[in-house]
Amino acid sequence: MKRCVVIWPEEVAKEALGEIWDDKSKLPASVNGAMLVMNEVEWPEADQKKTWEKMFQKVCSGWLEDQCYLDQEKRFVPPKGCDSHCVWNWDAETADKFLEKIGVKKLGLTGAQLSDPVNRDKLDMDDSDKVGEKLIQECGLLMQDMVKSAS
Repeated sequence: MKRCVVIWPEEVAKEALGEIWDDKSKLPASVNGAMLVMNEVEWPEADQKKTWEKMFQKVCSGWLEDQCYLDQEKRFVPPKGCDSHCVWNWDAETADKFLEKIGVKKLGLTGAQLSDPVNRDKLDMDDSDKVGEKLIQECGLLMQDMVKSAS
C-alpha cells in the first residue's frame, strides 16, 4: 500500500519527493498524497510538475503490479463508488470493454491478467504497450476518484 499515493500524509509525501529532489528548498511548502494525485501542489519550480507526473506514473505502475499479483482476497478494495478504474477487480467483460474503448482487440482476460504483458502476447507490441500505459492511467484515475469521494 506504500504506492497508494492518495493516502500519503504530508511526511510521507515529502519523503517521497525528497528522493527526487535532494535540495529541501525544492520541496513544496505544503503537500500530501491527495494534493499530488489531484495536481494541486504549488511547486517551487515550474519543471517540477512534469517530473512529478513522470514519477506518479511509475508509482501507479508499481501499485498496479503489486495489486494484480496479490491473491484476490489480499488486494486493495476501493471505497464504494470508486471501483470503475480499479483494474485488478475487473472481470473479463469489463476488461474487454476497456480494450474496445481504447481501440484494441478483446482478449477475454480479467483486469489483473491484462496487466501482465506476458498475457498480452496476442497483441502486437504497440497495442500491448498502449494497453499497459492506459492501465497505469486507470490507477491514477482510481486515486483521483478516491480523493473526490472523500471530499
